[in-house]
Amino acid sequence: MATGTNESLFHILIREHRIIALQIMRPLIITAFISITMLSSAHSQTLNAYVKGAKEAMARKDYFSAYNFMRIAHEIEPNNLEHTYNLAEAARLYSAFTNAEKYYEEVAADAKANDYPETNFWLAYVKQRLGKYQDALDLFQIYQTEHSKENATLDSLAEKHIATSNWAIKELENIDTAMDLVHLGPEVNTTFSEFGAAQDTNLLYYSSLRFLGQDKQVSQPERPYAKILISKDNAEGKVDSILNDSTLSTAHTAFNAAKDRVFYTLCDYVNGSDIRCDLYYRDIVDGQFGLAQKLPEPINMAGFTTTQPHVGYDALSGREVLYFTSDRPGGKGRLDIYYCYIVGKDNFTEPVNFEALNTPSSEVSPFYHRQSNTLYYSTEGLLGFGGLDIYSVENDNGVWGTPVDLGSPVNSSLDDAFYTLSDDEEEGYFSSNRLGSMYLSPEDEACCFDIYYFTKEPIEVSARVLTFHKLTGEPLNNCTVYLTEAGVNTETYSTGDTNEVVITVNRNSSYDVLGEKFEFTADSAKFSTSQIKESKEIVIKLYLAPAKRVIMVRTFEKRTRLPLPGVRVELVEVPGGTPRVKQEPLSSRYLFLVDPNRDVQITGSKKGYLPEKLAFNSNDNPGADTLFEDLYLEIGNLNDFLPLAIYFNNDEPGRQSKSETATVRYLETYEPYMAQRNTFIQKYSTGSTPEEKEANAKAIANFFDEDLVTGRREFESFMHILEQYLKEGLTFTIYLKGYTSPLASAAYNLSLGNRRISSIQNEFKSFSDGILWKYMESGDLVVTQKSFGEDAAPLNVSDDRKNARKSIYSPEASRERRVEIIEIQK
Repeated sequence: MATGTNESLFHILIREHRIIALQIMRPLIITAFISITMLSSAHSQTLNAYVKGAKEAMARKDYFSAYNFMRIAHEIEPNNLEHTYNLAEAARLYSAFTNAEKYYEEVAADAKANDYPETNFWLAYVKQRLGKYQDALDLFQIYQTEHSKENATLDSLAEKHIATSNWAIKELENIDTAMDLVHLGPEVNTTFSEFGAAQDTNLLYYSSLRFLGQDKQVSQPERPYAKILISKDNAEGKVDSILNDSTLSTAHTAFNAAKDRVFYTLCDYVNGSDIRCDLYYRDIVDGQFGLAQKLPEPINMAGFTTTQPHVGYDALSGREVLYFTSDRPGGKGRLDIYYCYIVGKDNFTEPVNFEALNTPSSEVSPFYHRQSNTLYYSTEGLLGFGGLDIYSVENDNGVWGTPVDLGSPVNSSLDDAFYTLSDDEEEGYFSSNRLGSMYLSPEDEACCFDIYYFTKEPIEVSARVLTFHKLTGEPLNNCTVYLTEAGVNTETYSTGDTNEVVITVNRNSSYDVLGEKFEFTADSAKFSTSQIKESKEIVIKLYLAPAKRVIMVRTFEKRTRLPLPGVRVELVEVPGGTPRVKQEPLSSRYLFLVDPNRDVQITGSKKGYLPEKLAFNSNDNPGADTLFEDLYLEIGNLNDFLPLAIYFNNDEPGRQSKSETATVRYLETYEPYMAQRNTFIQKYSTGSTPEEKEANAKAIANFFDEDLVTGRREFESFMHILEQYLKEGLTFTIYLKGYTSPLASAAYNLSLGNRRISSIQNEFKSFSDGILWKYMESGDLVVTQKSFGEDAAPLNVSDDRKNARKSIYSPEASRERRVEIIEIQK
């Protein structure tokens, strides 16, 4: 009756396609006990009947019944070693590890223990699941010594479990003493499983498998069903009558950031014990749940489970992300984590397997903490305490780090999952079937998951910046410190009459620190606060050398006096200096270091503006640590922009439309197009030779990062300058020309080109709250198009529909899908 370890791993509540199957224990308990009692009291069955019943139950993976049949067989013949071993096996698979330990030890102590060579392995395994890591380690090593090379599978597993035990023993020396755990009381927890707790102000949403029902169409005993409950102000949880389905299991609430939509899971039995789940959502209007909406394929996939939703966020694209788990084909394990982007209100991108996290085992219960850009999830596929452990993995500017086990007391030797965390990271919830949870079968210490609440001390991170004289090493007082977070927000601090300043910083971010002092060379440093799990002070030492002057060049538009980003600033020390050039698309401040008493010339230039020059000496304004020099650029000739190319995605706008006009503005097409960057890189580089793959990926990436981005920025700058001239009373006629790739027919491409022109005209109308529209209505501004004429796409642009790599995803095809501003008449 011996069964391998893979089966026991499947016997875990969290695994969603069997999550509710474990809870069938209650009707099975009732059914099995009635049967056992009848058999025992009537004395109408022999010992063989119990043994046979156990074997049949094991075959159908009904480990509870197998365990109870074998327990009676063991009571009848307590000295039958085979019955004792099979009872230990059934107890292990039923997750009654305490009793499994007892019966394996009976076998190990018997003179005929050698007839059951796997005993020490499984005894070690159950001790490990009970948290007795040193005992488990000793037994695994004894098994290796006595039974090496007898069972290749167990040999491999023994190595894995030895590593687990060694790791756990070491980790238990570092228990997080700053965390307090509270096992929620009977207001929430029951002897069935409670899981998926999510706090929303004074409401706690959670799921429970305490509900029984029966399929009237099929002759089956009552089966457990999940429902979503809401506990208000820590009171007893109540079933939400609207959110829950009356006939299906309902679980796993996941709200979006706006709290106007909730995602959840609906599950149904596909046979006596197995479950299949799909994702649904309801919109929330004025605090009321709307109608249930099933998510479309391929998020849900027919014949497979999709479950455990959570709404996260992608800081790079500014979009919400729907995480979920699924057992669909193509994954790495039994249950994998997938994600897709939420685009607009009702659109979702194709699901993507989170390959960086998934293992050949199961990954479940994803939870994304937005404030720290951290994903929490559970897996049994990495080194941990045993069973499912909760891990965290941080996202640093789009790059996922290495998963980190949360350690004890969050994780235990049994199964821990459904971790959630408050915005301030000081409290949260998770579910566990650890020892001490409410048991459905107390005498067996088996089943079920309870919800635990935890609090922990706030994590505070600070940067202590110290300034020193680079040549002497002595403290350097009266320095100015600039701290920039993530390349965007800059704050200024002074050390005053000391050489230090202490600054509170955010976790999971990157920082640049700059120290400066008059007539000293500035010094800078970088530091990161990623992966910080406890309060910490980061010490930064800056060493400033004398004799350099800090020059801060600021750029402005002359007419509006507003900061003007994207200016190319050139600084030259005269005579004979080497030009130094800086240009940042989003910055209007540029820092230079110059030797004292040097004559300097700076030049600012930007397309659409007249160049501006300024000369000064680096010793000017000697009392200031930083010498500020301001450049004011006057608007120039709009023709400098020409031809101004603005790019579009394939068959956009108005995919497959025959209309000549567009209903959207150009900028409404830009972000969805930019979001396809990685798709284009993958599609265009796939099929290339290894030598060409990197070059092809770089070529299409350059199109997105340079052509597409530059087109948008120059178009917006063009309209801004145009507005200034129109205010002066000038009139303009602007001619547009639309281009398409040769993929479709000439007639369709003509309509598509017109739609693209129409979207550009729409953008003119809506620019700056419609400021240009009034000039278009008065006739002072005309935006029209030039005829297509007989223009044809270049020969290097493919029109082969069967070769989308070249006809859609190539840089050549991408550059052909554009509108150009080709002529301006005053």
